[in-house]
Amino acid sequence: MKQPTTLGMFLLAIVVMIACKNGNNADLSDDVAENVPKYDNIIDSIIKNHGVIGPFEEGLAYVGINGKIGFVDTAGQLVIPPQFDYGPTGCFQNGMAFVKLNGLYGWIDKTGKFVIQPEYDDGGIEYGIEGVLWVRKGEMIGLIDTQGNVITPIKWNAITYFKNGSALAIDMDGKTYRIDLHGNEKRTSEPFPWEEIAEPEIF
Repeated sequence: MKQPTTLGMFLLAIVVMIACKNGNNADLSDDVAENVPKYDNIIDSIIKNHGVIGPFEEGLAYVGINGKIGFVDTAGQLVIPPQFDYGPTGCFQNGMAFVKLNGLYGWIDKTGKFVIQPEYDDGGIEYGIEGVLWVRKGEMIGLIDTQGNVITPIKWNAITYFKNGSALAIDMDGKTYRIDLHGNEKRTSEPFPWEEIAEPEIF
């Protein structure tokens, strides 16, 4: 396998800083920092050993090792072996992190086991809605919950942000529907507001 270049690793680190919620490469989250007085030295050590490190959330951060992604704890110990593909990788939130394997995305728990199997072309958190995940296959998108259950099928061209429990979705034929978090959908004549398309966060 071709190893990532220094530039590639640098760019990946930038992706992580953007993708991970409330984190950056220069610091740990406040709760971790309070418990790790010399966390700067720990980060320096991890970077020296592994080259790429994401921000710590829930006590874990991802690292790039020999072209694969693994996770370390705040002591710098490798707790999830490097096995995931390079690409947008999420911080742990609510015990789950977004990772890529064999070109597809899913979510793992803190043991490295997949909670949601890697079967999606893209995914992330539905903005502002706890427990709802946005997923894409090909050109179509849908919503699932954090157990992988379908909320609304992967059949939409675009979905807006949810407001007051519902959102607008437009299908590939240009028909607009109002959908809710229980999977109900109703055809509507409302114009689809393209400026309000949901942009899910990766965590």
